[in-house]
Amino acid sequence: MKFTTTLTKVCTNCGIEKEVSEKYFARDKRSKYGFKSTCKECNKIYRKQHYQDHKKDIREKQNKYLHQYYQEHREKILEYKKQHYLIKKGESNLF
Repeated sequence: MKFTTTLTKVCTNCGIEKEVSEKYFARDKRSKYGFKSTCKECNKIYRKQHYQDHKKDIREKQNKYLHQYYQEHREKILEYKKQHYLIKKGESNLF
């Protein structure tokens, strides 16, 4: 006779008891057992709702970061685009 025991955990958001595995709970090395306290389904719902509630702020922050990154790496980006454009046109001096 073979006995198997599976650890279960109750999601703190929906209250449903689920198997403790990466299938149902995301990893979190800071927690006691290495998994988040909420299940993946609840995390997905939360993230979608949070994005909808803060869409304007999130997009502003992303645009600000992208603009700043472009300004700091402008020459490198332009050189990269120039090289790849020439490769597509068949005029590259790389070979």
